[in-house]
Amino acid sequence: MTTRVGLAIFDSGVMRTNTATNTIYDNSIFAIQTDGSKNEIYAGGGSAYNTFTYNSNGLTAKLVLSSITPASGSQDEMQLLSGRMFTNFGRVYDAEAGALLGSLYLTGQTVAQGATLADATLGKIFMVDYVSGTGNSSGGANQIQIFKLSDYSSTGTTIPVNVPSLISSTSIYPTRLTRWGGNGLAFRTSFGIYSLSSNLIADLSSVTADLSVTLAAGGSTATGANSTFTALVKNNGPSAATDVVLAGQGPAIGTLVSAASTAGTCSTSNGITCSLGSMASGSTVTVTFTVLQTTAGSSTMAVQVSGNTDPDSTNNTATATATITGNDYNVAPVLSSISPAAIQTGTADTKLTVNGAGFSSGSTVMLGSTALATTFVSSSQLTATVPASNFASMGWAPVTVSTPAPGGGISSALPLTYFSVVTIGVNHILYDPYSRQLMASVGSGSSSVAGNSIAAIQPDTASIGTPVSIGSQPTNMALSSDGQILYTILSGSQSVARYNMLTGQPDFTYAVPASSSFSGGLALRGIAVQPGTENTIALDIASFTGNAIYDFDPVHKTAAIRGQASGPYSGSCLSFLDASNLLAFDVDTSGFTLDHYTVTSSGLNAYNSSVYNESTLSHFGCFKLSGGFAFANGGGIADPSTKPATPIATLAGVSGGGFSSSQALEPDASLRRAFYPTTSSSSGTTGITIYDLNTYQPVATLPLNMAAIEGSTNGYSQVDVIRWGQDGLAILTSTGHLYLLRGAAIVPALMTSGAAPASLASASSTTLTKGSGNVLLTLTGANFAPGVAVSWNGAYRTTRIVDPTHVTVAIPASDLAATGTGSLVATNPGAAASNSLSVTVQ
Repeated sequence: MTTRVGLAIFDSGVMRTNTATNTIYDNSIFAIQTDGSKNEIYAGGGSAYNTFTYNSNGLTAKLVLSSITPASGSQDEMQLLSGRMFTNFGRVYDAEAGALLGSLYLTGQTVAQGATLADATLGKIFMVDYVSGTGNSSGGANQIQIFKLSDYSSTGTTIPVNVPSLISSTSIYPTRLTRWGGNGLAFRTSFGIYSLSSNLIADLSSVTADLSVTLAAGGSTATGANSTFTALVKNNGPSAATDVVLAGQGPAIGTLVSAASTAGTCSTSNGITCSLGSMASGSTVTVTFTVLQTTAGSSTMAVQVSGNTDPDSTNNTATATATITGNDYNVAPVLSSISPAAIQTGTADTKLTVNGAGFSSGSTVMLGSTALATTFVSSSQLTATVPASNFASMGWAPVTVSTPAPGGGISSALPLTYFSVVTIGVNHILYDPYSRQLMASVGSGSSSVAGNSIAAIQPDTASIGTPVSIGSQPTNMALSSDGQILYTILSGSQSVARYNMLTGQPDFTYAVPASSSFSGGLALRGIAVQPGTENTIALDIASFTGNAIYDFDPVHKTAAIRGQASGPYSGSCLSFLDASNLLAFDVDTSGFTLDHYTVTSSGLNAYNSSVYNESTLSHFGCFKLSGGFAFANGGGIADPSTKPATPIATLAGVSGGGFSSSQALEPDASLRRAFYPTTSSSSGTTGITIYDLNTYQPVATLPLNMAAIEGSTNGYSQVDVIRWGQDGLAILTSTGHLYLLRGAAIVPALMTSGAAPASLASASSTTLTKGSGNVLLTLTGANFAPGVAVSWNGAYRTTRIVDPTHVTVAIPASDLAATGTGSLVATNPGAAASNSLSVTVQ
């Protein structure tokens, strides 16, 4: 952990109790090294060097220095070797005491500076540095200088290199100097890897290893079958060979299937390269290449072997040819991407570009079971026309490539999404799992939807219900856990409106008194409903006022603050972790803390540490909860149930955090996916990036042509991202456009078949009372897969996975309006339906 949070030790994502926050808290840790034999950690930063001991409880500070700078933002590395700490600033320190042991001088008394590496085996120190007089400048390098490890003096030997200081106004700063092979060095820059070998690094002039290679063709010579090309690499000595590499060039006809070696590893992702490692004198390695033959003619393969100290290159290459007969044979097509991946409903016929491999002139792009008019561009690209009739309404279809026999086949599928866009002047949306509708707080409204209202939107049809007047400028909303009461902030009157979801009408409006027991102003922002009740909310009153608990009285149509407000800058973006724990994030100061409140019968108290805890987390900001974790708009993920919160992961490529109050993201632990806005430096937000919550890596992006639809490139942003139904996603932008989409882009398992079915064992209740309102049932069973859908008498009801043996299903009040029996069935995507459970309504 770096930047304002000090150091901590984690075991499987769980932070040990003791953390380190001292001088480096302000100066930033840029490099750390660990000595496991002493249970010590060394941390270096700007004007800071600290030594810590560690044990099962965490860290304990041993040494704190502010007089040295062993690392910085551009030189963020140190090397620990035999109790000495080598830095990129030309200084060598005692690792434990921080005492200066010696300096590396460029010339005279000028200390050298640059990427540094000490090599105990060679007894040398290498530094990529810069000597004046060559036209270079700070940040570049023109030599590798070699020093003695024994006394840090220069050996007088340098190796010329040419690393410019700037490319396209970007600083280079060589870093991560690394030894490789017998006499190699490599280092990293922002524009690539520099690698070299030299006898000045280690003299190998007396070491020779004569490598040779032969190649023989075998196997079938018929199209549609596999030929083999067998390479035999031998080290004829007299010395051992190091860093042996066999490179290959595949036949112009045929397709390489595999490359396998008896030693080392082979890669075919970017050319054919087999890294064979070291070979003793007289030893051999066999590499077998398998080629699927597709066309009659001469199938020729070539290989070349290389090593560090080979004195004879005449025996380093070999070729072999197989004469192939038979008719042309098609390889199986591979589909890698389609563009566009999403099409707005109501648009004209659309050209689809299909990318992959193994395409032939006979390949056809398929939309579901329908063959599209297809144009062959190359073996890696096809185009096809998708008629407008296919995307007249929201939905999706699988795209595949079909190639005819002989050979050929059907590729794996990618989803083509058809999305709808509705313009209604909405401020915010949320999903009601019981009615399966999106609830919208309508501000200015549109020509078809009245402003200052609450409107229900049926997302699968993009239809809007009759808006209900609610008050001046409804903004943020919160829904009770039973889905029966909706609260919304009315920013125009600094009030909170209570809306009855079962009747579809407002209950009453509570105006927060300006003369309340707090000071600091009134500018209502965040709101959340306490789980398990319809009548208690948390309210973010204003940045300088803080948060407070309010109890609503539906009988007398009023409300009252419980206790007092929490005080200045104590967090916004409110969410209840459970009935007793409230979370917020400080977006008002540079503290950027996740704030954890304990909710008691006395409410909240200003900065009362007994009910209030702060956590400083990397890449954090306003957040949403799913599966017990907090997912932040900066990409940070944390477990907020611990105090302080435990960092879990960071999603790469997510921008935000800090002062941003955006909650435009949607984690779904039930699906094991998270949905974040895709941003572009040239056109702002363009669509959605989807992350896998098992790996925390991005797995897909879905462009939605937002810049064209929004009518601007910089004047809009995503406001809300909401999951709905089994496979739906809704995205609201700041211009009031609502994007609605569904399908396998959201739930990829919808494209599978033959999946294992779920099974049901029991329900949390088998008897429900007629007219009892919404009910959340918990079903026990097995094999619940992401995207599982539970139906009530054949109709989908909102389903969420709790754990591998439990799901919840939201049963709306309308299902319980009359006596009868409800049949519950769980269906995994691509699988047969489960057994049924019966629930009696009486």
